[in-house]
Formats: sequence, structure tokens, C-alpha cells
Amino acid sequence: LNYTEDAMLKLTRKFKPMFRSYTTVIDIETTGLDINKNGIINISFVTINPQSWTKPVFDFTCYDIMYGVLFTDPNELGRVSSPRTMEFHNDLPEHVKKLNFPSDKLQPWNVTADVISLLLAELDDKAERSGLPHYLMGNGPDFDQAFIASYFKQLGKTQPWKHWQNVDFRTLVAVLPVPEEIWEELKKKASELLFGFMPEIDKSLDYSHFAGFDTLLEALGAVWVVQQLNGGSL
Repeated sequence: LNYTEDAMLKLTRKFKPMFRSYTTVIDIETTGLDINKNGIINISFVTINPQSWTKPVFDFTCYDIMYGVLFTDPNELGRVSSPRTMEFHNDLPEHVKKLNFPSDKLQPWNVTADVISLLLAELDDKAERSGLPHYLMGNGPDFDQAFIASYFKQLGKTQPWKHWQNVDFRTLVAVLPVPEEIWEELKKKASELLFGFMPEIDKSLDYSHFAGFDTLLEALGAVWVVQQLNGGSL
């Protein structure tokens, strides 16, 4: 993306305050792109605590972030699967498919909704008591949050975010592109953290396109970029 100098400065100012914040990165895997018809396979949350933003990103451990994955029934509440999207899922490596569709871990959506609401209310409360903002980051906020909100609406529940400031991860890395060699190191660190949280999975395999991995990678990438922004790289 090509920005004017003025636009770049405005974008930089937008993201620099994240350096002192709670930031919850969210990612979902779905059976299609229609928020009113298709289903969510799994949801992952990674929350970066304020004290973690200043730590070297490659030194991160499981104690520096909060992490969770919710496995849901994508066909619940009359949701359907888009054949085109399911073809994509069917082409994924078998170990990723098994993580995306773990039949022994699926939970009803009313339970999922309650877990999400409790988690985000707790984080909102922590941020408010600390006098800090709480950002919600997604690879496409209008997709991830809208998808989850559509489920809450269908369940007759209030969506679990009210005053949050949405941050688009794609815009963040467009402001300061991450060099390829850094991406490779970030992927290794994301895998290391994933294995720490899910020690039962095969550590020799790549888990891209599993929400639990993708949120970790986005969280690490966000920390790296915002650290560069606060270090005066622009």
C-alpha cells in the first residue's frame, strides 16, 4: 500500500498507544464467508498484557500472554457449510484438519458465548482498573467480530464488546512491513508457544490455518511492529 507522509504519520500515531494496553488478538476458522449462514469451527484468543509489550518478542514465554481456543459445532443453529470453503479445509494437511474439527472437544454455542463474555468482561475490567485501553485486534475485524456477533444475535445474547477500539492487523503490518527473515523467526516462536500450550500435538508439523496458531503469530507480529514504531523507526 502506498501512503502519503501525512497518512503514514496518522497511522503510526494510531498504533503507538498499543504499547501501553491490553490487546486481545482474535482469529476464527469458518465453513464459509457468509456471517449469517456459515459456521465457526474454532475461535482463538491471545491477550498481550501491558508489561509484555516492552519484552523482546523472541523471548516470550507462555507466561507473557493469555491464550485460549474454543472448539465449536459449525452446523449448530442451522448454520451450513460452503462447499467452496470446505474444499479449502479438505486440502489442509490431515493434522491441521484434526485440530480444526476435534470431535471430542466440540461444545454448544450457548456455552461458547458465555465463555467469551466472561473472558472479555474480565479483561475489560482489568484494563479499566489499570486506566489503560483494551484493543481488539483481528486479521479482518469486520469479519471476525461480525461473525461472532451474528451468533450472539441468533442466540438472543448481547455481543460481548461495547467500547473497544478495533485494530486491523493487516493495516498494522502495512504501516511497517515485517521482513521475511523476521516472519520466519516469528513463525518458529509462535510454534514454540503453541506446543507449550498444546503439548500433546506433534511438534514436527506446521499448524498454519489453525486459529490457535494464527493468533499467536499475529500477537507476536503486532508486538514486533509496535516495538519498532515506538523505537522511532519511522
